[in-house]
Amino acid sequence: MNGCDECEMWRRKGAAFCPVCGSKLEKPERPIFDVLVLLGATAVAFIVLFNAVYVTANFGNICSDLDDYTMPISISFGLWDVILCRYSGIWMDIVLAAYTAIEVACVAYALWRLWTVLRERPDDYPAQEGTGMYMATAALSLSLFISIVGIALSAIVDQVPDTSWLDDYSDYVIVFMMTHAGVSEELFFRVMYIGIPMTVIALIVRRDKRSWQYLFGGFGLSKTAVVLIIVSSTLFGLAHYNGWGWSKVPLTFFGGLLFAYVYTEYGLYTSIIMHTANDTMLTLVNAGLGGLSVLAEFSLIILGLIVLIYWILHPNRKVFDLKNMETFPPKLENNLAEQWKRH
Repeated sequence: MNGCDECEMWRRKGAAFCPVCGSKLEKPERPIFDVLVLLGATAVAFIVLFNAVYVTANFGNICSDLDDYTMPISISFGLWDVILCRYSGIWMDIVLAAYTAIEVACVAYALWRLWTVLRERPDDYPAQEGTGMYMATAALSLSLFISIVGIALSAIVDQVPDTSWLDDYSDYVIVFMMTHAGVSEELFFRVMYIGIPMTVIALIVRRDKRSWQYLFGGFGLSKTAVVLIIVSSTLFGLAHYNGWGWSKVPLTFFGGLLFAYVYTEYGLYTSIIMHTANDTMLTLVNAGLGGLSVLAEFSLIILGLIVLIYWILHPNRKVFDLKNMETFPPKLENNLAEQWKRH
């Protein structure tokens, strides 16, 4: 039999025969790229969960070191911050516990989604690539690769990012800041500058009763979203000038583009995983596992090079097709869980 137009779809779903035309279907081999990304996903999940275990095991020590510090709640406009208030004491302990729990919940949900797809559709590679865990790993790896290239180029002109400000903090306080950043920066830069504007526009333009779901991401690209992604990433890059220097700005701008893209396309939980894994690799060093940290980061950087090559050879043309992209996406018809599973 020559097959029909439905054969490829059923072959990817793992069927032995096409239910439409009856053709025998050969089981496809898993592309090596997918295998590498799934291995990388294991490393990403381990980094986030190890940080959570470390925070839990050393919660008292971390909270003790935080006694002399305060944290601002502010609105960032890139180079300038408007501080709304400050908190300290037990509130910092509460924030640490809450943010750690959020990060664990995001990883647990992402792993459950990935496992569900792998179990129910083991040969449906597009469905696996559409999961948040898969994309968080691929995007983080690419971000790390671009960062290491950028740092190498900066070193040539003696303009490497300044990390001396970290010397003013204890290891436990640094763990707090890195754990804190994964959630807070996604709330401040992705939800505030992409999710909230999209929610307001949805209410005004579409009269969308589900407009609140835009806050949690995963609604998809549109011309409006692309503009907000660029604005968010620009402010995110500029916000890292203070302390790090100008050489850090372009690196965090590019990282911000990836954070914003996965937030828009796959959901807030995805960008939180990606951001937290990026920042908390330092926890492995603080825990005396520097060798493992180097191995994990090196492996993800190599994966980032592979992702870059793969995406150049197999680009997602939808991302760059601004001409045919809708100015604003249609009304949200599904609940938040279905919205996050839209791929």
